[in-house]
Amino acid sequence: MRNREAPTRRQVFVAVAFTATLLLGVILIKARSSESVGYDFISIYTPALLMREGCGGGIYDPQVQARVQKSLFNRPNVLMGIHPPFELALVAPITKLAYAKAYAVWGAFDVALWMLFAYLIRPYAPAPKNTLRYLLLCFTFFPAWVALLQGQTSLLLLVSWAFAFVFIKRRQDLWAGVFLGLGLFKFPVVLPFALICLLRGRWKLLGGFVSAASLVGALTIAVVGVPGVHAYVDLLLDIMQNPINPPYWSISPSNTPTLRGFLSALLAGKVASWSIQVAAGLVSILLIALTAWRWHHEDRADGGSSDLMFAASLVVSEVAAPYLNTHDLTPTLLAVLLVIGSPEWSRKSACRLVVTVSVVILYIPLYPFLVPLGALFLLAPVLVAFALATSLFPSAEGQEV
Repeated sequence: MRNREAPTRRQVFVAVAFTATLLLGVILIKARSSESVGYDFISIYTPALLMREGCGGGIYDPQVQARVQKSLFNRPNVLMGIHPPFELALVAPITKLAYAKAYAVWGAFDVALWMLFAYLIRPYAPAPKNTLRYLLLCFTFFPAWVALLQGQTSLLLLVSWAFAFVFIKRRQDLWAGVFLGLGLFKFPVVLPFALICLLRGRWKLLGGFVSAASLVGALTIAVVGVPGVHAYVDLLLDIMQNPINPPYWSISPSNTPTLRGFLSALLAGKVASWSIQVAAGLVSILLIALTAWRWHHEDRADGGSSDLMFAASLVVSEVAAPYLNTHDLTPTLLAVLLVIGSPEWSRKSACRLVVTVSVVILYIPLYPFLVPLGALFLLAPVLVAFALATSLFPSAEGQEV
C-alpha cells in the first residue's frame, strides 16, 4: 500500500515545473521593471562589458566603472564590480544584449543551476523523505533568493561545492579538487576549505585544486593580460587598506556575517583596525585548524561522518572569509541539507539542538532588516555555532537533552 505522505511521480513533476515557472516568472517580471537597474548584476555587467570592449586593466578603475554606470543607468554612485577576470569572462558574451535582456538570461541560468543542485544532492540528502518537503526546503532558503534576484554568481558556487562533495563521496578526490578550484571566483570562501584539506593531507584533492587554479589563472591572463591582473590585485589591496572609500560603500567590513565583521562591529573605534584584522585572522586560523583536526580524527576513526565534516568545513570557510554578503551564504544550503540528512540527526543531543536553532535563524528572512541596520554581523556567531555543533555531532551520541 502506498504511503499517503509519499507524493506520486506526477506530483513531483508538477511541483518541479511549478517551481521552475515561478522562478523564471519572477526573473522576467524583474527584468521588465526598473528595479533590476539597482541590483548587484550591474557590478558584474559593467566590468564584463568593459572586458568585452577590450579595456584591459581599466575594467577595475572606479572612475571608468562610474562613468559607464552613469551613462547606461544614470546611477548617482558607482556599484563597484570586484569580480575576478575569469568570472567576468563567463558573463561577457551576454553583455552584447541590453542590460534587461542580459539580466533575464543570467537569471534563467541561475534557475537552471538551482534546479540542478536540488537534483544532484537529493541522493545524499534523504531527509525530508517527502520529496515535496525536500523541494520546499531547497527553494525557500532566503540567501539563494537574494542571489537569484540580484543576479549574483553564488548559485554557481553552490553547484561547484555540490560537485566537489559528490566526488568526495565517490572517493574521486582529484575531481573534487577540480570543482573546488573552479569555485575560485569566490576565492576568499574557497581558500579556507582548501587549507583544511591541506592540513588533512588530502594530496589528490589539492592536486585537482591546483590544476583548476592553474587553468583559471591562465584564462585570467588570456582575457585581461598581465596589466589586468595587476589592476585587479591593486584594487583588492586598495579595498583592504581603504575600506571606507566611497566606491567601496557596498562592501563595508562591519556589515558582514564573518569573524572579521563581528569583531569590527564590536571593536571599531576602540582598537586599531589592524588589530581587528589580526584578531580575526588568528581566530579564523584556530577555527580552521580545529575543523581540520576533527575531520582528520574522523578519517582515522572511520566514523563515516564525512558529510557532517564537509558541512562544518564549508560553513567555517564562509565565516573565516574577510567579507560575505547575504547572497554569499547560499552554499550554506548544502551544509544544512547534509546535516539534516545525516544518520546522526536522528539522535537527540545538545549538538542537534544548537544546529536546529541555527538553521531556523538562517531560514527566517531577517536579512532585509539586518542589512539596512548594518547588523548582518550578528549572523557570524550563528554560523560558528552551526559549524562547531556539526563537527562535534559524531561525539555527541550519548548526550541526551
